[in-house]
Parts: sequence; C-alpha cells; structure tokens
Amino acid sequence: MKFAVISFNNSVKVAEFARGILEDFFTFRVDVIRAEMPSSFHNPLRNQVYAKPLLIEVKKIVQDKGYFKGLGILHEDIYHKNSSYIFGLAELNGRAALISTFRLVGDGLYTRVLKEVFHEVGHLLGLTHCTNNCVMRFSSNVKETDIKPATYCKVCESKVAHFIKESGLQR
Repeated sequence: MKFAVISFNNSVKVAEFARGILEDFFTFRVDVIRAEMPSSFHNPLRNQVYAKPLLIEVKKIVQDKGYFKGLGILHEDIYHKNSSYIFGLAELNGRAALISTFRLVGDGLYTRVLKEVFHEVGHLLGLTHCTNNCVMRFSSNVKETDIKPATYCKVCESKVAHFIKESGLQR
C-alpha cells in the first residue's frame, strides 16, 4: 500500500520535502500528486480556506486513486470551525490529513514543515495531542511550533513504530 502527498496549487517543492520525510522516517512508499483546490473552498469573507471540505477532498483523492492514506499540502491560510487559523488538520486514525505552509514561512520553514508533517501524520496513525516534550504537542502559534521538538517522545514513537510495523505501508 502507498501513501499520497497531494500538492494543491503548486506546492510541489514542499510536497517533495514531505515525501522525503515520509519515505526516510516512516519508510512509507510515497507518490506526489498535483491537484487543484476547488475555489469554492475559499471563504472570501475571511480570505482563508475552510479546511474541512479540503480534508474531505484529500480523502476522496486518496480513495479514488487507491492510496492507503494521504497528506494534502497547500500554501493558503486555513481555518477550522471557530479558530482564527490552523496549521493542519487530520482524521484521527483516518485516511486524510492536511497542512498549510502559509503561516510557517520565513527562517525555519522546512523545520516547521517537518514538525507539521510528523504531527498530522501522527494523528493519521492514531496519536492524540501529547503533553510531553513531543512533536505531538498542540501548537497554537509559530513560536510554540518552533519550541517543540521535531521528534516524538518515547511513548508516541513506540506507538508510531507499532503502527508502521502492522500497516504494510513500509517500503
């Protein structure tokens, strides 16, 4: 089984970086797919993209193309429910996750992307938010993302290792 990285609206460079993370750390077999984000997902009143319909679109692409799980990446500001913004969204133990690079830009972009990929894929693998010094700790702003480590704590790492072993996603 394969994992899909879906590059919305030409976020290809970051998508290829995410592919490397997924292949190297998680040992997943990964394809990068380009897709256009439906314009109807953009909320002109907020000048943001509502993340939930885009997450559903990621899941649809994953299912239609026969992938096991998928991660959508875009460079637009996203929000969910009453939040002013979010960095990402994922189905807990599900098939689809999403990250936005919009608020991650600047020095440290790729370290922040690494952390968000680990975080959202962690949710796909069944991890909830963690209170340890862990990449699964919730971040409400870039400063909190910068402070948290780019690794799982021992508890979360053990859960990820178990999932990878049992999933059949390894190369």
